[in-house]
Amino acid sequence: MGVGVVAAWVAGGSLGSGQTNDEFYRSWRWVEDVTAPRVAGLGGAYVALADDSAAMQLNPAGLTLLPKTEITGGILWRGPGLLGQDATVPRTGMSFIGGAGQLTKEWALGGYLAEPFDERVVLPPGGTSGRLETTVTDGGVALGWAPVARVRVGLRVNMSHVRVQGQWARANGSSTSLLVGAGAGVTSVTGAAGLLAECTDRLRLGASFRRGTSWDISRTASNPALGVAVDTGSVYRYRSPSVVSAGASFRAGLRLVLTAQVDFVRLSEVRDVFEVRIGPFSVDEYALRDALEGRGGIEFSQPLHRLSVQVRAGAHGASGASLRYVGEDRAEAFRFRGGERMIELSAGASLVLASGSRLDVAVMSDKMRTVASAAATLRF
Repeated sequence: MGVGVVAAWVAGGSLGSGQTNDEFYRSWRWVEDVTAPRVAGLGGAYVALADDSAAMQLNPAGLTLLPKTEITGGILWRGPGLLGQDATVPRTGMSFIGGAGQLTKEWALGGYLAEPFDERVVLPPGGTSGRLETTVTDGGVALGWAPVARVRVGLRVNMSHVRVQGQWARANGSSTSLLVGAGAGVTSVTGAAGLLAECTDRLRLGASFRRGTSWDISRTASNPALGVAVDTGSVYRYRSPSVVSAGASFRAGLRLVLTAQVDFVRLSEVRDVFEVRIGPFSVDEYALRDALEGRGGIEFSQPLHRLSVQVRAGAHGASGASLRYVGEDRAEAFRFRGGERMIELSAGASLVLASGSRLDVAVMSDKMRTVASAAATLRF
């Protein structure tokens, strides 16, 4: 069977789904995992906390909060699950690796690598079968600046390497009546900006903007049974949406921190470049709207001699983030069902030394799958 390979550099951020109505996009949700374990344990509600090296990825304004130079690295395990009518297989990869530190009292600099997305989707055998494998490796450099007391700003420049291997085929009896593949290679550089405002010693507000990007994908299709080329080579646009985040963190005491966040995900940017490539359908018969996603977390610290133990929990109200067919064709409506909103729950813990070095673990789970991560951080 033919295999389409996509190798591209794209922007980080929450990524949309369904760029054409080819079968391997039918239940595709491209929602990035929270890679840093501490952030994951808080349900991703971090934009107003941003006080460790994960700030490089989520709100670079927080880099100037680092009291020491920090180096961190970890792994991420994604469990098996269901993605609409299809299945995902387990995989283990890199979570977050980075280093950051202050240059002066006003300036801080850092760089990171992360693997926020690694999905293996398998279409079950039947009239249509296939597979789509996608891995995103994100890399960037971030700069933080504290221009005045209690106000911090930050910028990030990043690239994301995406590798996709996919194939799908439609059977007609014992022969294959349609075989589709895709391929592309392009580099896109984009960025993000962040802001932190310390209203009081206990209350902090934060916001960030992560700009999406798009790139061109070439596509081919053929009818092997007849030996006929259906699509000798065309191009469609693939899009990752922009994300605006705003939140607040409140230190209720020396041991307790509460944090909350709202993300505005521009999924309509994905819908705006969507194309119909299979069947006599109209683009207007597919829906994917902008979404608001809420996040919240709580962290409790307990000193133990020269150590400190932290426990945390969080929740994330995730949007459907998948294309839904709203026309009259029942078969297409069955294939492109869209996604439902769901609650993702998380929990985590840390063992923190007096120096600030620590070991973090976290688990995030929803009705589709479970994700676990672990990382070690050295401060000096």
